[in-house]
Amino acid sequence: MADPVRAIGLLRRQVSDLGALTHGDDAGLQQWRQRTAVVLRNVLPPEHPAVGAFHSVRWTPSVMADAFDYREEEIGAFHDASVEAAALLDGIIFELEEFGGDESASVHLTVPEMKQIEIVLREYQHAEDAGELDALEPDDRAELAAEIATIDAQRRSPRPKRATVRSALRTARNITENLAASGLFKAIELVVAGI
Repeated sequence: MADPVRAIGLLRRQVSDLGALTHGDDAGLQQWRQRTAVVLRNVLPPEHPAVGAFHSVRWTPSVMADAFDYREEEIGAFHDASVEAAALLDGIIFELEEFGGDESASVHLTVPEMKQIEIVLREYQHAEDAGELDALEPDDRAELAAEIATIDAQRRSPRPKRATVRSALRTARNITENLAASGLFKAIELVVAGI
């Protein structure tokens, strides 16, 4: 099973991508379903009930009707399947957040650590505004944005989890290594050393 923090990030991305799909985008839906199946294979054991449940989601109507009715049935089936798939992925995220990971995930951040995290978030916004992140590859930039979003979500949480923030910061540090002169890399490096 994958690192719970990484798994949660991957699952959240799939939920977000699902929200962007529209009925009639068959190629987009097929790609999303394939990617989600890969994510599930890598974050859950094969016998986990959510794996079978995901593959059982019906994206098309189960009965044929005349052309007009079928179109409406098709739209309804897509909507219902989208809601079901999102709820399924949200349930897996909840399970991983509450029961996954190591024991240090339950150790909460201190107020001084939270202040350091706020500095990282400000430096990220500054780097974004100043165009410093343009030097990153698009996938690296998107992954950095996801890690920063994870850090920000933990900052806003009533019980921010140290292991979640630590993992996101380490990934952000690795991504921004070639920006070593930037305030963002320096701020991340400082916080990673202290958390």
